Amino acid sequence: MFVNDCWYVAAFLDEISRNPIGRRILNEPIVMYQLQDGTPVALEDRCCHRGLPLSLGETVGDNLRCNYHGLTFSRDGTCISVPGQGSVPAAAKVRAYPLAQRGPVLWIWMGEATEADESLIPSFPWHVDENWRWKSGVFHFKCNFELLHDNLLDLSHVAYVHRYTIGGDPDVHFNTETKVERTERGLTMKRWMLDSNPPPTYSKLVAFNGRVDRWQEVEFFPGLISLYSGAVEATDQGLQGSRSGGFQMRLFDAVTPETETTTHNFFSAGHNFRLDEQAITDLLFDELVRTVNEDIVVLDAQQERAREGTGKFVDIRLDTAGLQARRILNDLRHRERQLPLR
Repeated sequence: MFVNDCWYVAAFLDEISRNPIGRRILNEPIVMYQLQDGTPVALEDRCCHRGLPLSLGETVGDNLRCNYHGLTFSRDGTCISVPGQGSVPAAAKVRAYPLAQRGPVLWIWMGEATEADESLIPSFPWHVDENWRWKSGVFHFKCNFELLHDNLLDLSHVAYVHRYTIGGDPDVHFNTETKVERTERGLTMKRWMLDSNPPPTYSKLVAFNGRVDRWQEVEFFPGLISLYSGAVEATDQGLQGSRSGGFQMRLFDAVTPETETTTHNFFSAGHNFRLDEQAITDLLFDELVRTVNEDIVVLDAQQERAREGTGKFVDIRLDTAGLQARRILNDLRHRERQLPLR
């Protein structure tokens, strides 16, 4: 079901503090907290004594104490103290997970710790680029994570699902050529919608004189889908000319499976215009939160039908990128389990 040898977003850094926070990832309970110097730590969220979640405990110095019987665990998951006895059982330990910080994002490695390779973390430099302004949030989908992949990799759906925000002319969306290419670790998808009406959200943020040339460029890696999208005044050059000015945004959509049928979405939205206006950052984020909530309605309903077992999916042309992503994940699962590729 899951790809374990992969970096997933566990949290935005501003979620982590000295107070333990619990989160389920790949159906494993995780507790996260900060050391006294601010370093984040992730442990199995289960005391090895009687199973109480350690997220219900508290930090003591750099250690985490279970508030049932007081067993205390160090940052590497080793139990270092058992109240009422001088020795600690050799088996008293919990799993520790490798973490890595990239800008405002905390990544976790769910596979074998010895295999954790930080070079495999998807690059997203714009979070720390001074030419972009960002706002972030965490969303929860009651659906399998691959349904969210399908959604984010089929941008034609915005014509109907998001018609009042980032949508546009349905004919343009459904008839635009989509180019999908495999990369070493994922895929890219590109769509160019020339001479089209600007969507409502774009027009709220930038004053266009008329029709626009619009683009959507997506990168998929296991654990992250990033989008670069925007529009400029329509010209005879199309998007072969400059993309400066107009409307530009980047989206960070980290897809982290919680269970087989629920998914965490760590989302942030950035813009590179009107940088000194917090109201613009807030407005863009609010508009996009509307789109996320619209997708939640759609995907949660899809999962409910899937749970009922009502028939198989039928694929269409616009599913190309989503199907490629499913193949990439399937290949990774088979390699992990040393099974023949199908």
